[in-house]
Amino acid sequence: MRITAGILVFFCSAWAGATEAVSSQYGQSIANQGVPSAALKSEAAAPASGSFAIPYILTGKIVKRGRVEFELITQDGREFELIAKNKAVAALMKLAALSRTIYRVEGWAKSADEVSLLRVDKLSAEKTDSGQPAYHVSQRPARLLALYNDKITITNVRWGAKAGGYEWETAEINPRLLDEVYFVRKPFFPELVASHALMLFTFRPGGFKNSKGGDSRGLVLSVEAVMRPPYGTPNIFSTIARNFNIIWLFASWEDYVPFTVIGERKKLVAHLLLLSREQKIRLLCEAVRLGTIPRGGEFFHIITNNCATSQIVLLNRVLEKNKQIKLFFNPALYYPNANVPNITYKDLQDSGIISEPVFTTDSQNWKNHLVRTK
Repeated sequence: MRITAGILVFFCSAWAGATEAVSSQYGQSIANQGVPSAALKSEAAAPASGSFAIPYILTGKIVKRGRVEFELITQDGREFELIAKNKAVAALMKLAALSRTIYRVEGWAKSADEVSLLRVDKLSAEKTDSGQPAYHVSQRPARLLALYNDKITITNVRWGAKAGGYEWETAEINPRLLDEVYFVRKPFFPELVASHALMLFTFRPGGFKNSKGGDSRGLVLSVEAVMRPPYGTPNIFSTIARNFNIIWLFASWEDYVPFTVIGERKKLVAHLLLLSREQKIRLLCEAVRLGTIPRGGEFFHIITNNCATSQIVLLNRVLEKNKQIKLFFNPALYYPNANVPNITYKDLQDSGIISEPVFTTDSQNWKNHLVRTK
């Protein structure tokens, strides 16, 4: 499994450098493999945060083997290294490793790009494995299928609405045809302080197309809460209670625009990311890599694991060290410029990382913004 992550890093480096073609011998299909979170951890950069900020609830078997003292193995095959919050939890983990019982593990990972290590706060026996969350009809977790001939193939990309639901497609991405990258805001009431943050990658013709030949102008990455009744809209209290799982959703621009403008009656405000060509391609690769990590059991948190913090984690993986955005004052207190989109974008502008708004897509012009201009 670690070979797969290495191949993706190799591809990213070759695309970003654009000095030589990637040899097809490194292409490798990984269809039907549930790639563990640990296997997709990049060795190219340090985690975005030193704190334990990402809430998790998982079920599985606890084992003791090799150099790692304790591991959790989930039903879908993911492996997590475990450390105990205190001596009482450590004692329970030792007992759990001696049994064949399925355990419920409540804890925290370090950051969205470092989820292979969990600090366990609570441990209890569980009769059955709780499995994956029930996703909303408009949400599906993407999966990395193949890396071959300079291209990335992913599945579960939302590609448009249909009667009773949405079209979900397998799509091919050619990083060499990447055009621009945008930090996008989706304001909602009250607009002065509230918005959703997402990322848009636009492509030249043929750069992003589905298995049926449909060509899209852009790939949208939206990190959001898995919507499910009876919890309503996420807020600080419901996310602290871990009522909402998280999803890194991929959609075509032609899907996301009407979904937002017609379905939600909102607008999209786009800021150009002021990055080098190499950084943009690396950012695309990081978005695909982190966006296809299996995140069952991971929870949306309005302060430490939301749409804005995820965008910052991605950006920090390609920004120079002196330009990276700090996420927190200390492990318990995050900067507002890292987790409040309407503050985040202003800070990014002041830092020269994004531009002033370059376009706004709304109910008056959205059809024109689906037309490719170059």
